[in-house]
This record gives sequence, C-alpha cells and structure tokens, in this order.
Amino acid sequence: MIVKRNKNFEIEKQITFDTLTGLFSRVVFNRFCEGFKSKKGVAVLIDLDNFKYANDNYGHHIGDEILVEYAKIIKKVFRSNYGEKNIFRISGDEFYCFIEKTDYELVINELKKELNESDILKKYCIGSSIGIYKKKEKESVEQSFMYADIGMCKAKNKKGHTEYFVENGEILKDSLMMLLKKILKNDKYSLKSELKIESDLVNVGVLKIKSNVILESEILGEVRYRDFIEVSKEMEIIKKVDLKVLETILKETFYWKEKNNIEKEIVIEINLHLKIFEDIYLWKNIDEIISNYKKENIKIKIIIIEDGSEILIEQLFNNLYSLKNENILFDLNSLKVKTEKGRR
Repeated sequence: MIVKRNKNFEIEKQITFDTLTGLFSRVVFNRFCEGFKSKKGVAVLIDLDNFKYANDNYGHHIGDEILVEYAKIIKKVFRSNYGEKNIFRISGDEFYCFIEKTDYELVINELKKELNESDILKKYCIGSSIGIYKKKEKESVEQSFMYADIGMCKAKNKKGHTEYFVENGEILKDSLMMLLKKILKNDKYSLKSELKIESDLVNVGVLKIKSNVILESEILGEVRYRDFIEVSKEMEIIKKVDLKVLETILKETFYWKEKNNIEKEIVIEINLHLKIFEDIYLWKNIDEIISNYKKENIKIKIIIIEDGSEILIEQLFNNLYSLKNENILFDLNSLKVKTEKGRR
C-alpha cells in the first residue's frame, strides 16, 4: 500500500513539474487554463533569444545550464519577490507566467534587471523577447497567452531583454495572420461546411451541391477558406488542412443525405488547392477519406484552385490518373501549368 502510494506520488510529481527547471509543466498550464477562465490578470510569454545557437554550438549541457539559470531568475522574481506562483515551462525555451496580484510593470522591470546581471546569460549572449497582454474578464486564459505571443514576436525586433505590451487594437488590426498561424499550428480550430443545393436540369434526378468551408476558432471567430488555406500553404501544412476540408464536406454531405432521406444521386463540388497535387501520396490519403462514401451514391467533383502556383503538367496528370477512382471528377479549366518546354 505504501509502495503504491509513493509510486503514484512520483508519477504525479513528474506530471506536475518540469524535471529540468522545477517550474510547472504544460499539463498544469492546461489545467490552469481550464480551471480559471474568469480569472483576471496579465499574461506574460517569454521566449529566449539566441538559445538555439548556444544549444547547438556549445552542447546540450550548456543549453540545460541556460534554462536552469533562466528558471532560477524567474522563480526569484515572480515567486520570491512578488509572490506570483503561476509560472510554467511550456516547451524548449518558452516560459509562460500569469501575474495576478501585483503591477506587471514592477515584475517585468525587476525581471529585466536580474536577467541583465546574469553572467551565464551574458556569456552566451542570451536575450529575451517578452510579450505582455492584460486579460479581459470574458477572455480565456489561453486567449490571453495567444495575444501575448503576438507581443513576444514583436519584441523579437529588438536585442537584449525587451518586452512588448499588446493593445486590443493591434490584435484586431495587425495580427490576424499571426494568430491564424498559431491556431493552425496548434490545431485549435474546427471546420464547418455550408452546403448549397442545386438541381441538375440536364441530368434529371441528380443533385449538385456546392460547399463553402469556414474555419472556426474561439480566438478569431470565422475565417473564410481562401484566407486560411493561403496561410496553410505558407506554413507548408496545406495538404493536412485541405484533407480536413475534404473530410468535413463529405461527412456533412453524408449526414444531410441521411437526415433528409435523399434517394437522388449527389455530385458535390469541392475546392482543393493546386499545391497539394504535388504530393505523390495524396491519392492514398484521398482514397482513405472517400472510402466511407463510395456506396452512398455520392460523386465528387474536385475544383482545383490556384494562386499563381505552378507545377509540371506531367507530374500533375500522372498524379490525377493514379487515383483511378470513377467517383472522382476534375475541373481543370483555366489551370496554369507548365511543361519542361515552357508554360501553357
């Protein structure tokens, strides 16, 4: 009984604390976000500058030494000097702090003073980018740290230990793409499909469906397809996102068909970006997704969209023909491609 209790204690300790720095772990941070949604305070997000260079060139033991030193300073300033306990090491060289009791300016000024006096940080030229956001009562803790993340990115423009306080106006005006990248990176979103039903006057008994996919997130609300797919392309995750789009449309079409007892054949138009057609494994992924709908009298017409992207025409058509699925149609109108002999 005692052995089991000690074992459970050790497991809980490992979950609660980051083993290297002794700060609270990401698991505890997630609990904090869920448990204190209405809490007032200031979110502080800190990212170390030049850490990767020091870690890669001087060795991981030096990287660990830097992180331990940094955590020691944070504990001294936040916990010892100001009694703020909500300090987390999220990943690598990122630290999150939530200030509840004291004026954040006092804490940040004290933190910068201690960081500037550290011999270890000076020796390896380690700076800090500090993003700050004052949480509103109706905002979640997670939201406030995403806004603080914007400040951290803006603080990167200066050297040393620098901070940037994010105002509401900046979030709405200048930082949509930055937030969208964060949301996509962390999968903090859902997709919904708006279906537009049309009768096919040529093929009697056939329903045509056009779909408009919207990204929804707690932070940004609704984002249209062309906006989030262009950001996905820039982040090089466009295949992952576009396949989610495909699955969302098929799933919602299937449920709509079942709910309304539709007997007619359905042809659904789905936009997919040209860029994803470069992937030689795309067809296997598509086949896995549509396999659940092959017997449901649903045909798929893929509309390939582009934004000036070019791929070799031989590669494109090799990939198209490799699917070999009779329920897939392709609309290649106005597609700009190039051959090895030039553009067409």
